[in-house]
Amino acid sequence: MIPLAWLSQPKWLREIDDIARGFGPDQAFGVFRILLFAACAYGVGFGLAALAIKLSRRFSGQEIAPRNRRSIRGAAGLLTATWWADQLLAFGPFNALQRTVLNSLTDVMSLIGAGWLAFALWDTVCDAIIERTGNQRAERLLIPVTRKLVRVLIVSVAAIVSLSIFGVNIAGIVAGLGIGGIVVALAAKDSVENVFGSVTILFDTPFKLGDWVRIDKIEGVVEEINLRSTRIRTFEDTLITLPNANLIRASVENFGARRSRRQRVTMRLPYGNPPDGIEAWTYDLRSYLAEQSEVTPDRSIVAISEVNDGGVVVLIQTYFEVESQAEELELRQRLVLHAIERANARGLSFAAAPTVVVNPPIDRAAESVG
Repeated sequence: MIPLAWLSQPKWLREIDDIARGFGPDQAFGVFRILLFAACAYGVGFGLAALAIKLSRRFSGQEIAPRNRRSIRGAAGLLTATWWADQLLAFGPFNALQRTVLNSLTDVMSLIGAGWLAFALWDTVCDAIIERTGNQRAERLLIPVTRKLVRVLIVSVAAIVSLSIFGVNIAGIVAGLGIGGIVVALAAKDSVENVFGSVTILFDTPFKLGDWVRIDKIEGVVEEINLRSTRIRTFEDTLITLPNANLIRASVENFGARRSRRQRVTMRLPYGNPPDGIEAWTYDLRSYLAEQSEVTPDRSIVAISEVNDGGVVVLIQTYFEVESQAEELELRQRLVLHAIERANARGLSFAAAPTVVVNPPIDRAAESVG
């Protein structure tokens, strides 16, 4: 007989008491039988998932990361086990209340398995895209940005479905958040702006990982892009964390997106040099640049740019199509040495040391930037 004190207890406490009082040896054996079949079903699902992964690797040639393989196998096993457990509950010796509670538990476990599988499959897709496109494509942003956004979406959907399983009024919560959401949005204004900043990076792609950029007064190599911030490694080897909200309004100069690298060399010759010798020398340099495969065609200039008290100033301007600073420096050295060599061969002399102008200055560059 239930004590009178229980009548004042909440409904959910009385339901727990009803479940416990109606749980006897038959029910315990029923649970044990379901768990035994679920364990066998887990092994079957695990094995089928392992077979599917092996077949996928054989036909597509795509290697799946070990952590993703483990997650896919485990999630498939869990989903198979919970499905069989849910089917067996209909034949177990349980009353209506016990069956409802056990069904809710299997639903939650199924939701966990589905979320686990979604995480693993999404990570596999991201890894496949990164491997296929390489480090130089915009899809590289899937690692720090899109992968995290989708994970947040999966967790949010799972949380909403979990609440609905236990009978929580989702519509009422959403309506209540209409007022409370204003307060939360005001408090999390900076965080929301940072998220929008990361979305801007994803779709606008002003830069990617490994690019040499200048954002306002910050200059360095993009090392990491997260939902809240972007990390830039400066040429002094310091690490700067820049909120993504700043990128919505900031001016981003991306040196990594250069199609070619401008070179500007000026050489001053005294008036004592013969004019025909200077003309022949400039022709030699134009011919030399035209023969170089790394030089952008039809963009080279070798001509007298000005005449002043110091003598005749000859401008050598061209563009190198190279990937790294080492290649740029080597080509520039060959150009300057060739200019000096041809000037000596023509019997020309220099009034002052040649001036080399590049944009941006080479002393700010780093070999890792390329």
